[in-house]
Amino acid sequence: MKKWFWVFSAVLVAGVFAIYGQTGWFEQLSYDDEGYTATCRFVKDGLSIVNVLESFKDLTWGGIYMPITYTSYMTVISLFGPAHGPQHLVSVLFHAVNAVLFFVFLLRLIAVRPIVQSNNPNSRTIFICFLAAALWAWHPLRVESVAWIASRKDTLFTLFTLLGLFSWLRGRRLLTYFLMLCGCLSKPTAMVFPVLAFCVEVLAYPAALTGISPFSRFRTSTSSQSHTPTFSHYILKYLPMLVLAAATAFLATYSQTHGDGEAARGLFYSTFSWRILNAAVSLGIFFYHTVVPVGLQFWYRPIRGGIPLHTALGLISLALVTGGFLLALWKCRAHRRTLLMTALWFCAAISPTLGIAGSFGNHAFADRFTYVPMMALSILVVLVAQDGLVSRRILACGLLLFSLSIIPFSFFYARTYRNNMTAFENVARWDPGHAYAWTNIGSE
Repeated sequence: MKKWFWVFSAVLVAGVFAIYGQTGWFEQLSYDDEGYTATCRFVKDGLSIVNVLESFKDLTWGGIYMPITYTSYMTVISLFGPAHGPQHLVSVLFHAVNAVLFFVFLLRLIAVRPIVQSNNPNSRTIFICFLAAALWAWHPLRVESVAWIASRKDTLFTLFTLLGLFSWLRGRRLLTYFLMLCGCLSKPTAMVFPVLAFCVEVLAYPAALTGISPFSRFRTSTSSQSHTPTFSHYILKYLPMLVLAAATAFLATYSQTHGDGEAARGLFYSTFSWRILNAAVSLGIFFYHTVVPVGLQFWYRPIRGGIPLHTALGLISLALVTGGFLLALWKCRAHRRTLLMTALWFCAAISPTLGIAGSFGNHAFADRFTYVPMMALSILVVLVAQDGLVSRRILACGLLLFSLSIIPFSFFYARTYRNNMTAFENVARWDPGHAYAWTNIGSE
């Protein structure tokens, strides 16, 4: 099985570079790329102790506190100069590493998880883990996070999040807290880590802390420990992470509300009712684009003070997904834990960007916001296959066909990020009334 692991990992990485290798010849975009690199006073000159310390001291640059991400930009500049290609390719490399880590994470999750149907795992389940990771890594919704230099923070905080979850499964708390801290310093969205760790622990319990190998699940015998944690046990485990999450939320709020110029945003930019509607529509559009990756663009425009763009489509998609989820909860009572925990993963991971508790502008939906939330779908697919709820053969064939079919969509959508002109031309193509897009096209 280790041989197949390396084969599948190589295919994952090859798929990522087949889609995104072209970004090595892309330019940077005027929106955020320049502000994070070429015009950032502590990044543009490359890596130095002074610049690194300044990135940690400045809480408001760009309206987001992410010193580790800034440090990664500095490092690339010092190694390869100010050219844009290396910055793109480093983001691609991070995404490729994340794809392999997510594949291993899925393998480990089924390794430590109690057996539901059989003590003899079907080889198709292993293949499904690969396909589920490929679905996430190759999907067109990943393009913005990988092809846009300014979205390096997504790939970087996800790297630390996945490593933190591995550490958590092995019961290494101090290492987990440190990795969560690194994630939060890469992008404040990493504050959701405690919820993700809880989801993983509930799904993997009771074998989650036995420290067995990711490949031990492929053997015929497994062992687990009978242990019922107390309330104080959970408090001691999760309290440090919750404190770190609260501190990160405070820093994120401060950065957004005290940024210079256009970087500053009011905490309650829109009315509460509009934020609820905007969040619901955003969720629905996300579900729709997951299945139908058409109409993706660099900048989705909500209508300020009115109904968000694609309201009907978003609400109908959200209603269908919600109805299907409730029906699954009712019909599959023995698997409610799996359904609820994957739903909690998705909701927690997407919540910082929805703007319900506090809206930073009116931009509640963007492709990059789906980078970690969509992992919930892949996790659900793998666990459904392991539990035997769906024929593994049919599921594997469906995943294979869909994963291969979306590669051309991702490849050609990534090409729209070549430069300002192509990025905003794509926006105007799908949203002809987008004034900001036409302004940038005119400038070019």
